[in-house]
Amino acid sequence: MLEALLLILGGLLLIAIALVYGVFAWGIVMYEFWNWFVLPVFPTLPHVTIVQCVGLMLFIGLFHTDIPQVIKKEYRDESMHNWMTVLAPPVALLVGWLIHVFVV
Repeated sequence: MLEALLLILGGLLLIAIALVYGVFAWGIVMYEFWNWFVLPVFPTLPHVTIVQCVGLMLFIGLFHTDIPQVIKKEYRDESMHNWMTVLAPPVALLVGWLIHVFVV
């Protein structure tokens, strides 16, 4: 009984950590992109903080929907999806930084 409770609490903690990581990682990407690409073009727009960008990412996430896939579970590679979820924000930030440094 206690082992099942610990397993459930561990799963909930892991989900919470993943949610916080995703929101803050994309919030930092949004903050940097705002400063690198939006403000130079529209300098009269307000400056935003990282906390405001995190809040905006939470708000934008409300409208995100996943398209269901009809592929059987045994044919799907969930590990690649999990890695892409973790690596997407730093990769997006790296690509944006490269564009900011070498193109803009």
